[in-house]
Amino acid sequence: MDKKNLVMVVEGKGETLTQAVKAAKEDLEVQRIDFKEAAESLKGVSPHLVIFSLDHQRKKVEEILKHFSFKLPKTHWIISAEETVSPEDLIHFIRLGVTDFIKQPLDQHELEDLLQRIDALDSKRSSEGEAEIHQVISFFSSKGGVGVSLAAVNFAVGIAKKKLGRVLIADFVLQHGNIAEFVDLVPQYTLLDVVENLERLDAKLLGNSIQKHRSGAFVLPCPRQPEESEVFSSKAVADMLKVLKSSFNYTVVDAGHELNAAAVSCLDLSDTIFLMTTPDLPSLCNTKASLETFKKLGYSQDKVKVLLNRWHMKGEIETPLIEKNMAHPVYQKLVEDQQLVLSSLNQGIPIVELSKNAELAKCFDELVERVARPLERVA
Repeated sequence: MDKKNLVMVVEGKGETLTQAVKAAKEDLEVQRIDFKEAAESLKGVSPHLVIFSLDHQRKKVEEILKHFSFKLPKTHWIISAEETVSPEDLIHFIRLGVTDFIKQPLDQHELEDLLQRIDALDSKRSSEGEAEIHQVISFFSSKGGVGVSLAAVNFAVGIAKKKLGRVLIADFVLQHGNIAEFVDLVPQYTLLDVVENLERLDAKLLGNSIQKHRSGAFVLPCPRQPEESEVFSSKAVADMLKVLKSSFNYTVVDAGHELNAAAVSCLDLSDTIFLMTTPDLPSLCNTKASLETFKKLGYSQDKVKVLLNRWHMKGEIETPLIEKNMAHPVYQKLVEDQQLVLSSLNQGIPIVELSKNAELAKCFDELVERVARPLERVA
């Protein structure tokens, strides 16, 4: 039975946490429960919120979460402790279903903010507008060194900076992907964690476990070890992308440059494919071959958009000749700026943040404006 205002506080000695929660919001039905009674109390009821005071009862909390977080998907699970939980421990609890941590002794304002965030999340879930835009946008090239990762990162960060919706950048270059380095993040939660938890993933878990870049973009790096890529079957990749797509307004995929099973699954499920090339003959020949392959795969011309990177290279082939040779229009040009790109890579700062007024940054801004629509404008 769902109980929208029921908050269960599971703590050991005393009622310090319970009383603090009662004082935070008057319309809540707050029940204090001992750890021994917790499992029995959760049977047959779906509380709005459960707050655990760890109180040296970590193993008991883990047991409860393992048993009930699947069964009660609408319940928010919070942990609280006197000591700050380490990032590793927090990730562990997040994988068990926990959505937040709050330090004791409780700061009343922090607790009120936490309750407001939970209410806002519930409102967002039930809002009709939340389902307005859910797109997968993949960046791919037929050869390496064309700038796929750089473009994907700057496109995603550009969407986040313009506040056009929840955006995720996912690194599906399963062996040796480097999206994390492009945004100077140390990977904590990777694609492997997602694929291993597909059965229990939802927007709540994803939103609180995937790392967030300072721009507001969520970042999901590739697996830490190359051999871990072996678990990513075509079906697993497809199932994972469907979950990601339902959880974010824009899922931006770095699909790399190899047309393997994982990449094909990403491209199949993409609403838009940005096929990247450079204005040199070897790259253009490979791009033409990719376009022919995409036709065989049933991708429409509207779905596949060619991005011409490093425009203004010396001795480059002119655009009309490129389009005629490919029998496909060039959707957007990204100007060459070797010094800015090198600076961006070395510092781990996306170009759209590092040099907003640079010509290349403006190219990415224009690309974002052409593709990503503000949520409030969507019919």
